[in-house]
Amino acid sequence: SELLTAVASAVRGLEAGAGSPVAERVHSMVGEAGETFVAAARPRGLWQRISRAAFEDVLHADGASEPAAPLAQVLEDAAALALFAVTLGEEIAQRIERLFANGDLAGGYILDQIASHAADGLAQTAARLFEAAAPAAAGSAALPYSPGYCGWKVAGQRPLFAALEPGEIGISLNDSCLMQPLKSVSG
Repeated sequence: SELLTAVASAVRGLEAGAGSPVAERVHSMVGEAGETFVAAARPRGLWQRISRAAFEDVLHADGASEPAAPLAQVLEDAAALALFAVTLGEEIAQRIERLFANGDLAGGYILDQIASHAADGLAQTAARLFEAAAPAAAGSAALPYSPGYCGWKVAGQRPLFAALEPGEIGISLNDSCLMQPLKSVSG
């Protein structure tokens, strides 16, 4: 239900204004994309606790983070740590790819936007599940940092994947550390 809420927010942002001459067509396309998303998305995820020392090994492996990365500062105050990976699965990525390949640029864009928002929503869901499993002091929150942000280089995917092994849910890395399926998030 949380994932569908994230998608609903994305859908509202894609709608054309009521006075627009294309509003009805865009509304129809957004509806079709939403139905396609529900039919094709296969959300899966995993997370595991990790000790501070083990996380520092992942964070700093092979220069995977900047020396003064903001994430290193966050680490100092962390009450608990975990690694996670989530995906919407290969089918949704293939449907988006087919829309673009068939020249349906608007349909591909709309479905891609819905799936992107849903993948972000899935990462937030993973954070909430971890937070519920590892209660900390009042006022604390689980923050899903990902390689590519806050000074954690994208190459940080390699040590993260080595520690977490998300292949069991169908996520892999290519040579440039891009996750497959595309609508996947790790952190």
